[in-house]
Amino acid sequence: MTSCATCPKAPLLILCGAEGLLQIVLGHNDLVLHAEAIHCPGGSVTRLAPAIARILDAHGLQAKDLGGVAAVRGPGSFTGLRITLATVAGIGLGAGVSMAGLDLHPLLAAQVPWAGRLWVATHARSHLVYAQPFAAGQPCGPLTVRSHAEFRATLAETPSLAVGSGLRQLDIPSTTTPLPPLFDVPWPATLLAAAQTACFANTPPTPLYLRRSDAEENLPAIAAARGLSEAEARRHIPEFVDLPPHAGFPPE
Repeated sequence: MTSCATCPKAPLLILCGAEGLLQIVLGHNDLVLHAEAIHCPGGSVTRLAPAIARILDAHGLQAKDLGGVAAVRGPGSFTGLRITLATVAGIGLGAGVSMAGLDLHPLLAAQVPWAGRLWVATHARSHLVYAQPFAAGQPCGPLTVRSHAEFRATLAETPSLAVGSGLRQLDIPSTTTPLPPLFDVPWPATLLAAAQTACFANTPPTPLYLRRSDAEENLPAIAAARGLSEAEARRHIPEFVDLPPHAGFPPE
């Protein structure tokens, strides 16, 4: 079952682990009740659940009291997305709470009140960016993975604004006006507003991946360091793409 409506009398929990910060937002209607950003590189898996428990307890809530739980589903860090989306699945399936996924680039574009061309470019590692054009806050082109050189050439074609973590290591052409790093992350009110209009369902959101994880790309070297062939190593990689078909709420 899928619905675009959440419980209006219950707060929403929204998570974002797509990039460097682990963000947790609790909100009710248009009011952000709690927001925090944790800088914990490589430590999200041990920090997220205790932080959520602490936040809910501070507001006298249990997971079952939530009107819905949402997370940014990508693009971004493979590990960060997996941890936050797995947490959404655990809360949703365990407490019987509806779930939703949010896309990062529209969130960042929504924070820029600009009617002209806006490029959102986030860091994709290995001299790559995830790039998408917007106009008046709406996508006007596909979300793609581009090399720094290719994206710079695209920026040079048309005057535009640009925002996102992918700009910070890029030689930006004079045709482009980059916004400051303040705009690189979704703000708490932005996450809450997006969650309020998202489609919630009884099944967990799927991650938005546009490239393989670094571990997959470096698998031959990782396997060799452990005395394994690439084929042997691949047999040990779990295919955690979707939850089992039976996962979800029991039938009403």
